[in-house]
Amino acid sequence: MLKKNQLFRLFYVLALVVFFIFVRVNPIFAQEDNNFETNLQSTYTVDIEGGTYVEHVFRIKNLTPEFFITKYGLNIGSNQLSNIQVTENSKLIQPQIEHKENLTSINIEFKNKVVGKDKIREFSISYQNPDVAQVNGQILEVNIPKMANHETYNQHQVVLATPEQFNKPSRITPLNYSLSQESGSYIIKYDKLEGNGISAIFGDKQFYNLTIRYYLNNPNNQPAITQVSLPPDTAYQKINYQQIEPKPKKIKVDDDGNWIATYYLPANKTTEVNIQASLLIGTNFINQQLQPKPLPEHTKPQKFWPVNDQSIKQIAVNKSIQDIYQYTVDELNYTQEDLSINIERLGALDALSKPDQATCKEFTDVFITLARANQIPARRITGYAYSENPQLRPLSMVVDVLHTWPEYYNSHNQYWVPIDPTWGNTTLGVDYFNQFDLNHIVFAINGKSSQLPHPAGSYKLEKKETKDIKIDFAKNFNQEEAKFDLELESIRLFNLLSVPGFYHLTISNKTGQAWYNISLESKNLPTELKLNLEDTNFDLLPYEDKRIDLKLYNDKAWLTKQLKLKLQIKTQANQDLDQGEKIQEYELSLRSIGPIRHLTQEKTVLYIMAGIGAVLTITTGCLLVLRQRRQSHLHRQSEETQEQS
Repeated sequence: MLKKNQLFRLFYVLALVVFFIFVRVNPIFAQEDNNFETNLQSTYTVDIEGGTYVEHVFRIKNLTPEFFITKYGLNIGSNQLSNIQVTENSKLIQPQIEHKENLTSINIEFKNKVVGKDKIREFSISYQNPDVAQVNGQILEVNIPKMANHETYNQHQVVLATPEQFNKPSRITPLNYSLSQESGSYIIKYDKLEGNGISAIFGDKQFYNLTIRYYLNNPNNQPAITQVSLPPDTAYQKINYQQIEPKPKKIKVDDDGNWIATYYLPANKTTEVNIQASLLIGTNFINQQLQPKPLPEHTKPQKFWPVNDQSIKQIAVNKSIQDIYQYTVDELNYTQEDLSINIERLGALDALSKPDQATCKEFTDVFITLARANQIPARRITGYAYSENPQLRPLSMVVDVLHTWPEYYNSHNQYWVPIDPTWGNTTLGVDYFNQFDLNHIVFAINGKSSQLPHPAGSYKLEKKETKDIKIDFAKNFNQEEAKFDLELESIRLFNLLSVPGFYHLTISNKTGQAWYNISLESKNLPTELKLNLEDTNFDLLPYEDKRIDLKLYNDKAWLTKQLKLKLQIKTQANQDLDQGEKIQEYELSLRSIGPIRHLTQEKTVLYIMAGIGAVLTITTGCLLVLRQRRQSHLHRQSEETQEQS
């Protein structure tokens, strides 16, 4: 007879066998009990249009004679799978397939038994997945999420094959891959992913055409002034406005890098502003000089960013910036509410108390608040993000598909880094921290304020939902040649008398493109004449006018001198735009003044006024003397006449 403990052990083994026969095996359970060794090879083959054929080959080895696999399940982070097939020993197995929101479950029940220690069950699951790769304009983008329960695989090899027409990846993470070229494809192979997903971009520039409309309403009986933000240049973004109609009265850049346009609005009238532009986004710096140092306000609390709240500080303490990103991705869940209605922005505290009601605004607010709580400068970007699958890569507004994401300042490298925790959450693990894409277009930057300025797409008529933004891929960027107009104006005393040697020089940008690090140099200037320019290096925004004070003086003589001055304007070279340094010459007609190099315009005016006063005094004195003499002469003539008579 069997002893009691032997009966118990036999019963336990039989129960486990029954469990594996009738219940789908959870790979975590199998790994924890060390009953199986699971190796997986995943191959992703991308075609020229971005379609992706995926094949997972599983090799599950029994490590004991008692346990074997009868069922297996796999969850894929997409509900768009098609042509799903399961094969074992060249025979098709009909799986049970369930499509859920952003998820496809593939469940397999094996008819045969593979029993015995070191026995191996090998089978494959293949399908077409349109969410792995997209060809957008000039770019192929591949995002392979990390496998769920990755720790259950003893080995996971991933192979990515892409058409050689897209060349090698310009940006890819992780970096521990090997690259080869076979049969018209580039083969990227990972032997150890260690729970990471794969993000790769093939191509380094993306081109867009933009059409934007603003409604500027003035319901008052008096003219009004208003300001709007135009999509700006950034370190990675270059814009060329082919049309801004009507043109703003003034355009300037604020402390966060926004382009603020000023409009004068007639009374009781709505002004419609129409914009057409060409836009370039690059993986590398396009305008490297547009990396402003963080301001003190970039770590301060703001509405929606309660940096000093004790619960926020407790969460943020001892967290790195990547920890904060991952916490935001894991803690919040994208809302399932209808986004066609106006959902109120919660702010960081309410978002953390209602984690299932988050939109991209909440993901951004939580990240910024936690980063600032750790004294890491962070700011909010609002704009457009191209998405072929709004369920995986959602947007905040239906009418104009706006999206919001944060940037943080990397103090070591001294530049702002864009990230997207929203899409990191909704794509089930695509890495939007270490690698950004070319689908995000900046409309407005909120740093000093958590709300202002408002982005394009926000300037609408009350109670009217209109689609005011249209964005299409383009084949190139409409690069312009620099074109300037120069106007020289003499400084006048009392608006009448010109002050020699002092001028206002107005340089007008006649293009819809910004120019940076413009420099001015004078040519053919005689040695005795000196030219002082108030500003010899500056930037010009689209259609902007810049006024520079200019002073021309004779270093050796007080005599004025008229001359034709040649002024050179140099625009900076930009290799990313295939644009070299440009030099343009303009001829100006000026008159110099005497040796006044240390005199300001105001002092010179005072001296001239004093000189004029002295001249007037002397002239008046002379006239009085002449008058006295004339009166004396007439008096003597009168006396002589009286004597004669």
